[in-house]
Amino acid sequence: MLDEPFHPLVVEFIEERANVDLQHPVDLLAYCHRKRIQGSMLGPTGSVAIRESYECSFVDGFKHHPHCLLKYLFFDGRYAERSTSAIPFGNVYQSYRLRMNANELWQADTMMGPYVQNGSAKTQAKLIAFIDDASRICCHGEFFLAENTDTLIQALRSALYKRGIPEAMYVDNGSIYTSKEISQICQRLGCLLCHAPVRDGAAKGKIERFFRTVRESFLTRALDLSSLTALNRAFTSWVEDEYNAREHSVLKMRPIDRFGLDLSRIRFLPPNRSNDELFFVEQDRTVLADNTFSLKNTRFESPRDLRSRKVQIRFSRTHFDRAVVFYKGERMGEARVVDFQANDRKPKEARP
Repeated sequence: MLDEPFHPLVVEFIEERANVDLQHPVDLLAYCHRKRIQGSMLGPTGSVAIRESYECSFVDGFKHHPHCLLKYLFFDGRYAERSTSAIPFGNVYQSYRLRMNANELWQADTMMGPYVQNGSAKTQAKLIAFIDDASRICCHGEFFLAENTDTLIQALRSALYKRGIPEAMYVDNGSIYTSKEISQICQRLGCLLCHAPVRDGAAKGKIERFFRTVRESFLTRALDLSSLTALNRAFTSWVEDEYNAREHSVLKMRPIDRFGLDLSRIRFLPPNRSNDELFFVEQDRTVLADNTFSLKNTRFESPRDLRSRKVQIRFSRTHFDRAVVFYKGERMGEARVVDFQANDRKPKEARP
């Protein structure tokens, strides 16, 4: 018999439908995957039971919410075949599909857009967008002429300032989404970066459905494609005035209103002049005996005495104007470019 606290419908379902006596929800997951239980196994009573216990989160794990596991496995037979890959054993994020609160999970992806004027030629724009899993709100979307790490960081930065910091972000296995820079940013923010299974487009169903809405409702309009700025201006207006402000067919309410219900629990970036450093790239350097280090063919002087120590240097990928030194996770300060002319003279003695 399953231990408490468990939903009584779950106990009834397991005993009557599966005819097994399991002691732990992980055992149930392994059993269901091994037996390849499909949605057809459920009768009317089982389907109702799973539907009634659907609105729950996996935040506390399988033990406290096993009925969510049952919904995941049985409510749609398509999920049964990839149940073990979708919920990694031993990880703290047992599921990424069922989220109840805003900013528990974001989905992000890239969509190929229309051709826009770029000088004397035309270049195909790429849309990088972020969707909140629970509220379906578009956290941010922006067209770029290139799909690279710099454009992804720029879009992510705008999304974070608009909608706060997510607890987890679900992306595919593209090169920009698996880059070291994105992993470092998520680590600093306390955001769990999860990657979808390879060749599994249905795993990111919500963001793919949003892209379908973009193609059907936005790209079919007479858009001004004379510049990327004009395209982004029109897209931002469509997102904020129509998509986020229109009743969602599944939620039966506007995404912006659903997002506002959890506004008190959302964590925003505090107003801090050091916020830009969250999006800097980080590299390791060893401070030399003269308390200096080299970065991008430039010699810097450490802000503190860190001779013969391994430090982490953060700097902007696009504007290399300053370098911030960290040691054992603590910010030491900004490094200064070495003034070789001033350092070739004997220090002035202090006057009495």
